[in-house]
Amino acid sequence: MKSRNAKPIPLELLNAVEYCVHSGEMKWKTTGKGRRQDRLIISKHYKTGHLYACFMKKKYLVHRIIWTMFVGPIPEGIEIDHKNGNPSDNRLLNLRRSDSSQNNCNSRTKTKSSH
Repeated sequence: MKSRNAKPIPLELLNAVEYCVHSGEMKWKTTGKGRRQDRLIISKHYKTGHLYACFMKKKYLVHRIIWTMFVGPIPEGIEIDHKNGNPSDNRLLNLRRSDSSQNNCNSRTKTKSSH
């Protein structure tokens, strides 16, 4: 099953943001509709806690943007997992490739261990 956020990250979006490897924060470096330069991209969360950015009327998960910026395009069927279980911790060192079964297994483990 394909994730609704598994779409490729457009080059225009990659060129419109800057990323701090120490904090994991991403900022807009260009202005545009609804965007101000140097403003943090922390605007919205899914119910799961994942951050996303709106760009040209589409939503893109921040951790997928970061992975694409530093590692390259994400192949179909590959997901990007948060190692520490915190979906808003988008530091590159906290991200890893996984398939959906690994990612789902990690999610269940993180949920059980948090109670």
